[in-house]
Amino acid sequence: MKKYFVVLISMLLILSMVFTACKDNTEAGNETGANSDITSDDGSDSDSIPDDSSDSSSDSSSSDKKPDDTQKPDDTQKPEAYKVVESYMPEDVSAEMKRLFEGREASFMTSAASTNPYVIRDVYNISNCRVKSISIPVIKTTTEDANGDFIFTIYVLQNEWMNGLKQTPRRYYEIKINAEEYGLNEDDSAVYKWIKVDLTDYNIVLSATETMGFVGDDDTIFAAFMGNGSKTDKAQLLIENNFPQMRGFVKKTGLVTTAHAVDNNTLIYDFEFERTYESKEAYDAYVEAENEYREKIEALMDIYAGKKLSILGDSISTFDGISNSTSYNSTIGNNAVYNFRGTASALNNNGLYDQKDTYWHRLMTDLFMELCVNNSWSGSKVIDSAPGRAGQLHNNSGDKPDVILFYMGINDLHNKAAMGDLYEILASKTDTRSDAEKIEQWLIDTSALSSKSFEQAYAASLRTMKEKYPDAEIWCMSLLVNGDSRFTTTAMNQYNRCIEALAEYFGCNYIDQNEGYITRGTCVANSCDGKGLHPNPTGHALMEKHIIECFYEKLINE
Repeated sequence: MKKYFVVLISMLLILSMVFTACKDNTEAGNETGANSDITSDDGSDSDSIPDDSSDSSSDSSSSDKKPDDTQKPDDTQKPEAYKVVESYMPEDVSAEMKRLFEGREASFMTSAASTNPYVIRDVYNISNCRVKSISIPVIKTTTEDANGDFIFTIYVLQNEWMNGLKQTPRRYYEIKINAEEYGLNEDDSAVYKWIKVDLTDYNIVLSATETMGFVGDDDTIFAAFMGNGSKTDKAQLLIENNFPQMRGFVKKTGLVTTAHAVDNNTLIYDFEFERTYESKEAYDAYVEAENEYREKIEALMDIYAGKKLSILGDSISTFDGISNSTSYNSTIGNNAVYNFRGTASALNNNGLYDQKDTYWHRLMTDLFMELCVNNSWSGSKVIDSAPGRAGQLHNNSGDKPDVILFYMGINDLHNKAAMGDLYEILASKTDTRSDAEKIEQWLIDTSALSSKSFEQAYAASLRTMKEKYPDAEIWCMSLLVNGDSRFTTTAMNQYNRCIEALAEYFGCNYIDQNEGYITRGTCVANSCDGKGLHPNPTGHALMEKHIIECFYEKLINE
C-alpha cells in the first residue's frame, strides 16, 4: 500500500509541475501582448487561434478516437475584442501647442479652484474609452505633500447637455504627480511645463454619456487654459485651423444653479485613449469608414468653402445670439430660442451649450462655409410663419444664401396643424399620374382655398425661396424619428412623404434623416430632453454626418 501511495504522490507532483509550466507560459504571453499599442482582449496575439480543448462534445473516455479533420470551426464563437490606443490631439497639433506653451509664445491663463471644475466641451470625441494618459500644461504649483506629490483632480460628469453638466460629478480621481519625477518645484507661479502623466493605475473609464472635468478644491497643481479670445493669438489660430472641435469649455459645473460656457477659451489637455472594438475586422472597417468620410469632406470643401449658409428651422436649429440676432437679419430679433449658451442668464437651459455643437455649425466648420442667416424659431410651425420667413434668409448687407437648409414640421404635427389631402393623392394606387403631375393639379385645386394646410404652407415656403434666392441650393430635411409616443410612425411617414414630393417638384434636394445614424432605438440616448425630440451634441454630430453624405451623393451623381 505504501508503494502505491508513493507512486500516486509522484504522479500528482508531475501533473502539478506541468500545470505550473503551462500557466507560466500563458502569463508570459499576456504580459508581452499588454505592452503593444494594439492588443486583443486578453493581451495575446490577435492572430492566435482560440483554444477549443474545452469542447464538451468530445468523448474523453475514447482514448483511441482519432481527431475529425473535417470538423468545421464554430462560426458562432465570439471574436476576440480588439484594443487600440489613440491620441486625442493630432500629433503635430499637440507638439506645436507644447512648443507655444513652454516658449510662452501665446496667451495662457491659470485655472482656479473658485470656478472648478473645468469641463471639456468636445463630448463627441471623448467617450467610450479608458483614459491611459493625460498631458497637462502645468502653469502653477503650490505645496507638495509629505511624499513630495502634488494633487491634480479629474472629474467624470454626464456629458449629454447643460443640465447634465450641472449635476454633481459622478466620480473623481485625485492624481498624484511627484515633484522630483516631473522636475517641479513648490510654490512656483510660472512653471510653463508640459508633462505627460500615466493614468493606467487609476482605471478611468468613460461611457458613451460621460466626459471629463478638471481642477479640484484642494489641488496643488494647476493647468493653463488657452486664450484671451483674440483671433490673432498663435495658439488660438492653431486650434481654430487644425482642431476646432476642441475649442471652448464649460466651467463652474457640478452646481444645481449654474454652469458657464466659455466660447473664446480652450482647455489644452492632450490624452491617450484606449478603445475596445469587437474584433480587428471591426476596427479595420471603422478606420476605413472614417477615412472615406474624411475624403468626402475634402471633396465637398472644394465646392462649398466660402459659400453662405442660411437655415429656416424650429427649436432644434436655434441658438441664442444667432437665430435671434438682428445683426444678421433685422426681422429675427423676436425669434424664440431653445438652445442657449450656458450662462447665468440661462440657468434652466436644457439644450446645447455651444453653437459649435449644432448640426449646422458643424457643417459650416467642416466645409469652411459662412453663416448668412439662421432664421429658426423655437415652437414655430410651417403653417403659421414659414412662408413669410422663407423670404428673410438674406443678411442685412443684402448677401443672399448659396445654400439653404429647411428643417421644420414637427411642431405642426405636435399641434395637429391642418393636414390637406396631398398625401392621399400621392399614395393613391389607382391614380397612375407621376408625383409631379399630381402636385401640379393639386396646387391649382387648392390655390383658391381660404384655409391653409401644412402642405400648402410648405409649398408656399419653397416657392418663396425659389423666387427670392433662385441660385441657392435648397435642402429639405425630413422629420427625424423620436421617442415621443405622440408622434406616430404613420403620421411621421405622411409628413415626410409630402416633404419629399414637394422638394422634388420645386427642384430642391431632400435629406431623409431616417436613413441616417439616429434610429428609433437610439434617438432618446442622443437627445437632451429624454424624449428624442431635441438632439444632444452627439445627436447633432450624427445629423451633420448624414447631411455630409447626402451632399456627397449629390456631388457624385452630378
